[in-house]
Amino acid sequence: MAEKCIQQNFLPDTIGTDLGGLSYNGPVYDLVTEVSKFLLLGLSLDQVIERVTLRPTRMFNFGVELGTLRPGTVADITVLEVREGTFVFGDSTGKKRTGRQKLQSTATIRAGKVYVNRSDDVAKPDASTRTEEQV
Repeated sequence: MAEKCIQQNFLPDTIGTDLGGLSYNGPVYDLVTEVSKFLLLGLSLDQVIERVTLRPTRMFNFGVELGTLRPGTVADITVLEVREGTFVFGDSTGKKRTGRQKLQSTATIRAGKVYVNRSDDVAKPDASTRTEEQV
C-alpha cells in the first residue's frame, strides 16, 4: 500500500510501527528496519529521518519540547549508520524486496548517557555487505 501511495506522490506524514508481540519476529522487527524499507521505496534519507523524528514530535503535546537540540532542552539522540549492500526486506503479505541500503543503530544518547550498540552487525565492518533475510 505504501508503495502505491508513494508512486502517486502521496507521501506519509510520519513513519512508525505497530510493533507488537506477533510482529517483532517479522516482518516489522524494529523501527530502524521499517524506516529502511521506506528508503527502498524511494524516500530520501532526509525524508525518512524527518518522518520518524521531527514530524511525530509536532503532532503530539508531550508537555516538553522534543525534536530539537537547542540548549536547555532534552536531547535524546540515536546515531544511525547507512549500510550499503544487499538487504532483503519482507512485508506483511510475505512479499520480499531487495534493497541496497539499510539503517543500523550504532549508539543512543539518553539523558546525557551514551549507550553503544555492540551487536555483531555493528561490530563487524563486513556485515553491511552480507545478505540479511528479513521475513
